[in-house]
Amino acid sequence: LVILAIVVVGYLLITKSNKNNLQAPDANQAEDQTDIGGRERFSSPSVNESGTYNLDKKSSSVRVSVGGSSPSNMTIKSGALMVDKGNVVGGDIMLSAGDLKSVTGFDTKAYPEVKLAVKAVVFEQAKSTIDNLVFRVDTELTMNGKTNPMSFPAMFDYNPGQYYISGVASPDWKLWGITLPANEVMTLNITLNAVK
Repeated sequence: LVILAIVVVGYLLITKSNKNNLQAPDANQAEDQTDIGGRERFSSPSVNESGTYNLDKKSSSVRVSVGGSSPSNMTIKSGALMVDKGNVVGGDIMLSAGDLKSVTGFDTKAYPEVKLAVKAVVFEQAKSTIDNLVFRVDTELTMNGKTNPMSFPAMFDYNPGQYYISGVASPDWKLWGITLPANEVMTLNITLNAVK
């Protein structure tokens, strides 16, 4: 009996010691964060995030770059992203085309506004690596009186109450009635910072 009592007491002491040595989970890591490669944490949108996120005009921009010339900024008149259960499911950004008077091919008099309608932000798993997460932004671009779909790769960042998208689009400008000189490239540099 004495030997059995010593074994039981020893077992209880060892078990208690092991429980005290276990570390509690990192209190700074939220439930919606995933550890990537042990190097950094990527915060993914929570299913609790829903509603309208208005564009912060000061930290958002849409610029047109033609070749090596300085980019032309389009004035953001209004903008918002619609979020449902953490996913971007829509949004409209209205821009002034008047800032593009110097860019060849834009009929800013007949069509003074440009509309960028965001349809979805999709994670591109096949193109992503541990160090570089790639997303695709699906949109519709209305300019020069024509509306066409446009998708572009982008960086996407999420913080509670904030959605940030940044990417460069190089669409087929002929769809909008714009013919560029040979060997000339025109891109849209898009940065959208939407907050609740």
